[in-house]
Amino acid sequence: MCVSFGRRGSMARRPRLFAPGILYHVIVRGNYRQKTFLNARDYEAYLERLARYRKQFGVTVYAYCLMSNHVHLLVETGSEPLSKFMQGLQQSYTQYFNRKHHKAGHLFQGRYKAIVCEKDEYLLTLVRYIHLNPFRAKLVDKLDAYRYSGHHEYCGARASEVVGAGRVLDMLGGRAAYRRFMQEGMKEGHRKEYYDVKDQRFLGEERFVEKLKVQAEEEPERARPSKPVMAVFRGAARPVGVQP
Repeated sequence: MCVSFGRRGSMARRPRLFAPGILYHVIVRGNYRQKTFLNARDYEAYLERLARYRKQFGVTVYAYCLMSNHVHLLVETGSEPLSKFMQGLQQSYTQYFNRKHHKAGHLFQGRYKAIVCEKDEYLLTLVRYIHLNPFRAKLVDKLDAYRYSGHHEYCGARASEVVGAGRVLDMLGGRAAYRRFMQEGMKEGHRKEYYDVKDQRFLGEERFVEKLKVQAEEEPERARPSKPVMAVFRGAARPVGVQP
């Protein structure tokens, strides 16, 4: 049985864990749930940066879905912590967005959610769950009609510098099997258990959680900056290699 209990009351947020090869379900929301993509070029700009920082930090992206006011990513870390990858990606896109749309301040909520997932148990189901987001939200009647998810890369409809589809396709038995797998999932609704997770951080069996706690390191918590946001961006961009 999956261990699954969530945040209650005013419990302090747990530090993020890091070890090479961890699978994370990352959810990023717009600040005050504002829209983070206003037109097609915005979606493309985020994907360009996702490809850039994926390469820079050795991250494998198994699935993604860009919705109008939030983002889902299913990623596996390489030798660098998830926080460095996300810092580069989010800051670079925020700089682009604010410059293009003549805005200032925080575009995304201060802390993204990063759920550590048991890979063997949840990789396939999370790929499906994330790619089905537009269908569950009734944005499209057919998945092929939604442009801003990794579904098209799995179907072979477009080449991608973002998604590493090979492992999942091998597990399922190819592109036709992937399509059948997605079709079977269309009957599913929202899966609350993917969000109400153990210790605010883990989706997996007890033995997986305990083993990971021993092997992984905790990333130090970063304080929210009090300086003007553009000054923070200029100072932080250099050490992490952020490009607008």
